Amino acid sequence: ASFMMKIPTVVSLAAGEFVGIEKLRYGSQRSRVRSWLVYHALKYASHIVAPSEAITQLAMSYLDYHHLPSTERISTVPLGVDIDHFRLPEHSLRPRHFLHVGNLVPIKRQDKLLHLMAKMPSTTLDIVGTGPLDSYLRKLTRNLKLEDRVTFHGELPYSEMPNIYQSARWLLVTSQYEVYGM
Repeated sequence: ASFMMKIPTVVSLAAGEFVGIEKLRYGSQRSRVRSWLVYHALKYASHIVAPSEAITQLAMSYLDYHHLPSTERISTVPLGVDIDHFRLPEHSLRPRHFLHVGNLVPIKRQDKLLHLMAKMPSTTLDIVGTGPLDSYLRKLTRNLKLEDRVTFHGELPYSEMPNIYQSARWLLVTSQYEVYGM
């Protein structure tokens, strides 16, 4: 409707707009309605903002495939991280071995992460996040006998995130599809 009234419109992308992974129930391209909405949002956008060069390239490919204008309408505006706020202490001052932060949803593949932990004795894992797989992942943790090495923190306020990141030696990202991490 905004294009009919000639109102400039900016569309901000994430990444899931361009994929459809049925097995993991992820992505807008799984649904005809969502796919249609993505197409029309991008077709009529005055400007498109992507948070990474990878997503910019996905958007360009998508627009080219659909014969829609692209070059002048897309800007890459990276998500920033305050490196003073998230500064890491010395390695020896980080008591946690591994940290995983993310929604507990199939696309993030925490199940694979827990199976990996079962093969790595004497290591710990802290998981920050909530989602529909919470109870399943806790049960899997018990079945793999990892209760003494895996800690679920649930959702933490943003103000606590620097401390948890700074306490870990390694951040593990196990997503099956992840164009950028936030």
